[in-house]
Amino acid sequence: MFFQGMVKGLSVTLKHFIQSYTGNTGIREGVRIEDPTLGGMFTVQYPEEKLPMYPRFRGALMHLRDPETGMHNCTACGACVQACPQDCLTVEGDEGKGKERRAATFTYELSRCIFCGLCVEACNFDAIEMSPDYELASGTGNIVWDLDRLLAQGDKYAVRESEKDEIK
Repeated sequence: MFFQGMVKGLSVTLKHFIQSYTGNTGIREGVRIEDPTLGGMFTVQYPEEKLPMYPRFRGALMHLRDPETGMHNCTACGACVQACPQDCLTVEGDEGKGKERRAATFTYELSRCIFCGLCVEACNFDAIEMSPDYELASGTGNIVWDLDRLLAQGDKYAVRESEKDEIK
C-alpha cells in the first residue's frame, strides 16, 4: 500500500517535470509564460524582468489634463464620489460655475480602493482613468493621494488621442 502510493506520487511529479520542458502545461500566463524558443515554460525574474500589462488592467487612479490648456479636466461634479462603493474619494470645487469650475482639492484613499472602475465610468468629463501602475507599495506609508500626485500619475501614464488611434 505504502509503496503503491509513493510510486503514484512520484509519477505525477515526473509527468509535470516532463511537461514543463515540452511546453504542454496548463498554467496561465502571468505567473509563468511559455516560450517556444526555450522548449517549455520559465519564470519571469521580477523585478529585473517585467511582463507587459494587459490593456484592460485596472490599477490606481490617475487624473488627466486637457492637452490644449494643460489644466486638469475635473469639474468637481462629485459623480465619482457618489459612484464609489468604498467611499475612498473626496472632492471640493472652487468658486466657478459649470464647466469653468475646477477641483480645488481631490483626495484618493488608495488603501480603501477595490479598483472596480465605477468612478471612471461615472465621470462625464474624462477626468480620471485607471492607470497601468501595479507597483503601489511605498516605504513612507503614503496611502492618501492628493490632486498633485494623481496628476503626476496621469502625466506619466496617460495615452494621448494620437496614440489611441495608432493602437486601433
